[in-house]
Amino acid sequence: MRSIESSSPHLRRWLLGFRLVAFAGQLVTILTLVLWFQVSLELYSILALLALIPLTDLLFRYVLRGSTLAVVLLFDTLLLTGLLALSGGAANPFTVVYLIYVVLAAVLLGAKWAWIMAGVTTLNFAVLFFVKAGPEHAMHHGMMHGDASQPLSLHLYGMLGAYVVVAMLVAYFLSRIMKALKERDEMLLHFEADRKQLAAITAWAAQAAHELGSPLSTIRVVVNDLLEEIRNQKSVPDAVLTEELGLLDSETVRCKDIIDQLCQRAGSMRGESLEWATLTQIRDEALRGVSSEVTFLYSDCLDREFLVPVRALSASLNALVQNAVDVHREIQESRPVEVFIGYERDQLTVQVCDYGPGLGTAGGEKCFEPFFTTKQHGMGLGLFIARLVCQSLEGSLTFQHRGESGHFVIMSIPTVKSREVSIAA
Repeated sequence: MRSIESSSPHLRRWLLGFRLVAFAGQLVTILTLVLWFQVSLELYSILALLALIPLTDLLFRYVLRGSTLAVVLLFDTLLLTGLLALSGGAANPFTVVYLIYVVLAAVLLGAKWAWIMAGVTTLNFAVLFFVKAGPEHAMHHGMMHGDASQPLSLHLYGMLGAYVVVAMLVAYFLSRIMKALKERDEMLLHFEADRKQLAAITAWAAQAAHELGSPLSTIRVVVNDLLEEIRNQKSVPDAVLTEELGLLDSETVRCKDIIDQLCQRAGSMRGESLEWATLTQIRDEALRGVSSEVTFLYSDCLDREFLVPVRALSASLNALVQNAVDVHREIQESRPVEVFIGYERDQLTVQVCDYGPGLGTAGGEKCFEPFFTTKQHGMGLGLFIARLVCQSLEGSLTFQHRGESGHFVIMSIPTVKSREVSIAA
């Protein structure tokens, strides 16, 4: 439960400031009724109760800082009941002020205390029916509502019933609204954390690409010099050595191309436009280097093209498949990784299934965090980037256990446009 001390300073100042505003409003109302409208009230008793508001405000600010917000609201509810009892009881039109405390409880303390405050205020309202009203409220007691001999009119009972209904509705809907707002704030915080992590990874990737560029250039120069010396030898050059140096040169060029692309894109996939692509095209790109270890299953969608960011989606799928293949290689699993693709109601679903040993509940929750990996030489970025791609497409990436062993990684992308294409025989 929140205390005055543990609550945010802004919230604490706001609540205690609200009490002072309420005090000023009640004081002005009482004095106006007495001095302007000549209403007969127990003025000194009312002023004594009103004086408790600024006094307790000082206590809650400087002495009872550990008091809970619930204690403050309950105290103010009882204080309001005392003021109403001295100024007409249930017939006082200001009984509607009870609703303010139900709203404050829902906003500040959550659903549980909203319902508690609705019950407490209803009970206090009912207690006021046992308070005898003054002559200025006699019309509410039957003189203008039928039988003046009735101690309480149907009108007042109707007010109590209406208050109960409204208080319960306010508690219910405000609790739901506050819960939805809290979930939205948590989601925004999660997205902000992902954005900061992605920015850090982007900076790291750019720096790594910059630092790796120089040694790769040096390696290529050395390789070219060695190849030139071998070619210039009068004797027959070593064919194996020449072939290996040639392979080293081509791989160095490939690394340079990758680094150039990394520097250009800097880890961002927002610039990629949507393209029409078949599942065969996406599959071929995603299975690069691991096709012999994967079984692909389709759900009647081979005759369709999909409007997607092909490179980003293929890279994400490749990361999922590569992770599963790596697990199978480590445990020497003979069964292939299974990839299922389905399309229904404008939603593209991809399931990657493996037979690995499992990560446990804690690992399943952390596997999408950056730099979390169970591989000896892994970087822990594949699943993280795949999830970012899914989120950029308003989709999701979830992790589920597969019975006694293995996992499902499920990629769901909603509102994917598709069109039928003719498949050549």
